[in-house]
Amino acid sequence: MSSGKSGDSPGTAAALVRRFGRDPRPRRTDLQIAATAAVQRFPLLTRNPKDFVGLDRLLTVVGVGLRPGRRGRNRA
Repeated sequence: MSSGKSGDSPGTAAALVRRFGRDPRPRRTDLQIAATAAVQRFPLLTRNPKDFVGLDRLLTVVGVGLRPGRRGRNRA
């Protein structure tokens, strides 16, 4: 987030995570990644879309590398 445009995106992301009954503290790194993607208007590509539940108001989360019929963590 070196562009300085992030504003309060991490705080907004944390508030959305709380609304879904989840604790944002262990997700700090995920929230920073999500805030960066949101500010840059990039989709967030992840193997763990469950980690970003509730952030769909900020950005598009795209699960990649998942086997058909599986959601969330994919262990090869």
